Amino acid sequence: MNRIAVPAALFFLIGALLSINFPGASGAWILDDVGNLAGLADLSAGTLESYYTFLAGGVGSLGRPISLLTFAFQHESWPDPYSFKVVNYLIHTVNFLLVFTLLVNLARATKRDGAPKNRWTIVLFLVIAFAWAASPIHQTTIQYVIQRMAMLAAFWMLIGINIWIYLLYVSRLKTAEFRLVLASALVLLCTVLAVLSKENGILLPLLCVIVFLVRPPEQCLSRPVRLLAIHAVLSPLYLLLVVLTVEYQKYFIDAYAMRDFSIAERVLTQFRILPLYAVKTLYPIGQDFYLLWDNFPVSKTLMNPVTTLLGLALVLAGGIVAVVSRKRNPLVAIGILFFLAAHVLESSVLALELYFEHRNYLPSVGLFIALAGLAEKLPQKVLPVIVGAFAVLSLIFSLVTYQEARIWGEPLKQAIRWYQTNPTSPRTHSHMASMLSAHQLYDEAGDFYAKTIDDFPESITMPLSWLELNCVSANAASVPEELLYHRARVADYNKNAVNTLSSIMEKFESGKCSRDTARKLLNVSLVLLENERFGRGKAFVDLNVVIAKIYFYAGDLGKAKQHLSDALKRNKRPDVIFAATQVAIARNEVANAQDLYETLESRCGESLEPQCVSLKPGMERLERKLNEMGDTTQ
Repeated sequence: MNRIAVPAALFFLIGALLSINFPGASGAWILDDVGNLAGLADLSAGTLESYYTFLAGGVGSLGRPISLLTFAFQHESWPDPYSFKVVNYLIHTVNFLLVFTLLVNLARATKRDGAPKNRWTIVLFLVIAFAWAASPIHQTTIQYVIQRMAMLAAFWMLIGINIWIYLLYVSRLKTAEFRLVLASALVLLCTVLAVLSKENGILLPLLCVIVFLVRPPEQCLSRPVRLLAIHAVLSPLYLLLVVLTVEYQKYFIDAYAMRDFSIAERVLTQFRILPLYAVKTLYPIGQDFYLLWDNFPVSKTLMNPVTTLLGLALVLAGGIVAVVSRKRNPLVAIGILFFLAAHVLESSVLALELYFEHRNYLPSVGLFIALAGLAEKLPQKVLPVIVGAFAVLSLIFSLVTYQEARIWGEPLKQAIRWYQTNPTSPRTHSHMASMLSAHQLYDEAGDFYAKTIDDFPESITMPLSWLELNCVSANAASVPEELLYHRARVADYNKNAVNTLSSIMEKFESGKCSRDTARKLLNVSLVLLENERFGRGKAFVDLNVVIAKIYFYAGDLGKAKQHLSDALKRNKRPDVIFAATQVAIARNEVANAQDLYETLESRCGESLEPQCVSLKPGMERLERKLNEMGDTTQ
């Protein structure tokens, strides 16, 4: 095999990878895309305040500012998703190269005689890395724009583990102790960058330690140095355990109160989900790859359903195989442990939704590491045949991925397909209706709600979305008021319902909704406030704010004041204080307005909290109004 074969194959595969994903670039925003990225519209002003508000107001515990920064660089492309998707494809391509590098580095680390010398082995790793990148299960990560966050976290984690392996097993830089300290420091840096992209990046140290334990470096290192370095690398995970312990109420009591499954049921369900991730990664033919799995069936016990026990057996068997094979075939052991360890945060005890395929983006690398370990152990003379077999597998993956990408490029057809495939999912239902509206098929959207609303007898989100449709098209079929209020009385809590209420309120404030729609919005909000499942926590505050705003615009300032007072008793959020100050000014209550403004000023005056930054222009207007009122009373 000549010297240019591998580089030529590399360039060909990069082009192929971009080509099979590119049909999805004509697709649309979906789910959390708009909610998380709408702030890009404000960046055209170019002010530091607008950038800070966008970067600091992100999702997750730490806001994911590095991921948001990459979106901010593209703010001039908003609201067209095309270029955002293209950047996602490029990031995925870079990750493909990093996975290939990881396979080569792992082969170096696990071979006693150094790097693989047979070029067919290099080609094998290249084709296996491409098979990973071409796997159709990644479409729900790559084409879903906001999941750039998952890909960026994977990017930093792949860089970190490659650095770890290279410095500890390949490099001869200075002393072994120096390399270990340097590797530990760089892994910690990559961990920080990964976490600021998405929180599951905190698992990078665990992945590095797995390699270290399966195949300890041969360089002379004293036991104290090894222990110190390992514990230093694992320190982010120790910090995570402390946070989860201290914030137990937040993460395990309050969070599960909003779920329809318990912590035990979530863990049991993951025993079925992990093998499903693996099967869909390695055998995509005939599989359904869609984003909306909010109705994934919950495992109640190990035997209900019985596949829970089977899934647990498969997970345990994988762990046993990893332990048994760690010396004879360390690549297989590392691959299996990589897959399981990379799932340990999002597929265990945290009160997250049960199933999302983007969670498998980085963990799936472990499956292909294990395949590389199995293939590499075969006789050298059959390597060309094995390369050919993986090339055929990659071709199959590519064809399926190409078809999936084409579906992502046709949003309305995609919505129809998802709904027909999974009609009992509330999200596929909502997505179908929203896509009809996005394509200005308002009458069809109204008819769709009318025909399907009874399929979700306990949902208030669907009737509210139907109500919102009337703000866009007055001619579309209207939601029956009796149904709307009945659902509000019996509905279980759903944060999407509150989000829809706020969305309708925003449309009303911008003049898109009629007074009759505002009346229905007020009445349904009052009914929801009496529903004990909504009348608590953040929902209670949000409902009172919506109600107060409607009363304010209707001129009933007394009721507006009362509902804002009720909200302030629960949570003195800056936006609630701001609204209460507006009402006090409208009621000409100078002293009360001054007190409220001083409270707001003390809370937000020097604060860099995103909500405070966004309120600064409004606060300046309030201050001018208060000064005018003060001059009038003198």
